[in-house]
Amino acid sequence: MLLKKQILTVLFLFLIISAAACAGCLNEGEEDHDHDHDAEGDHDHDHDAEGDHDHDHDAEGIHDHDHDHGDPDASYVPPDPEKMKDVASGKAILAAVSVVPESEFVEKVGGDRVVVITMIPPGAGHTYDPSPVQLADLAKADIYFSLDSGEVFEDRYLETFRSSNPDMKIVSTSAGMDVKLKNGTADPHIWMSPAKAAVMVENICSGLISVDPENADYYTANKEAYLKELKELDDDMKASLAGKEGKAIIVYHPAWGHFTDEFGLRQIAIELDGKEPTAKSLASLIRTAREENVRVVFVQEQLSKTAAIAISEETGAEVVTLDPLAKDYVSNMKKTAEIMAEYMD
Repeated sequence: MLLKKQILTVLFLFLIISAAACAGCLNEGEEDHDHDHDAEGDHDHDHDAEGDHDHDHDAEGIHDHDHDHGDPDASYVPPDPEKMKDVASGKAILAAVSVVPESEFVEKVGGDRVVVITMIPPGAGHTYDPSPVQLADLAKADIYFSLDSGEVFEDRYLETFRSSNPDMKIVSTSAGMDVKLKNGTADPHIWMSPAKAAVMVENICSGLISVDPENADYYTANKEAYLKELKELDDDMKASLAGKEGKAIIVYHPAWGHFTDEFGLRQIAIELDGKEPTAKSLASLIRTAREENVRVVFVQEQLSKTAAIAISEETGAEVVTLDPLAKDYVSNMKKTAEIMAEYMD
């Protein structure tokens, strides 16, 4: 009977998601996208504040709505079947998250008491559509840790997930933080700030305890150990980037706003609403790179490098790949700070 219910749940979810995807395609065809970087719009993704959507690349170049599709070949990797046996027997909790860095946080706190499924696979973009296999796993989940920061994927699907699995608790990992940047714009990539990552870890621990109170001491001890790692990371990154305050970084995808906010840097993004820049915007970026003496353009492996290469050819800046979605959060962020500092000397 339980298996039949899960199959019906998956079919229901798949039909809804397929309909949503089709509707999204129709909406994209109907929308009028203005890519003039002098235009402004107002987009509110904060829990309690409003912010501007600034398309001028002479400013910070941060965009509220990035609709990249990422790598079209990105695919979901189901959990180890042996671990799923522990979930079925009640020895472990099945936790769902939206992005890969969250899975790292949940595993650090949950240890061997938690099995994690990631709904946006490595390499996939914000508009990824979950597969039937993912939906089948999600139907068994005990808890979902949402970013709750304006992530497009969550805006599209979280309520559907909630209604299809009403027993699944949904916990906001951004509770208690300002998800907007200092300039008032929205940026869903909250984990890019180690200080905000620590808040996420606190919320994850509270969430796990709420569904598994018998193991509260275990989760709390794991949390405290990981928070110590995050504090050491934050100190190391501040040391690496000391004296670089006010300097600009050019990135393809605007995922670095919380990072640059925390360490006093400025993000200049190439991408606008998930699209390549126009010739006018590219010329503006090249001019800015020269004026700011930018020596490097940062890209992501899964996304386009065409515009970054064009800027590189015109300015002599190197093109370097960084990954804001890497699983090993501490070592990745430490390496990122060191690479950025190297090109700012």
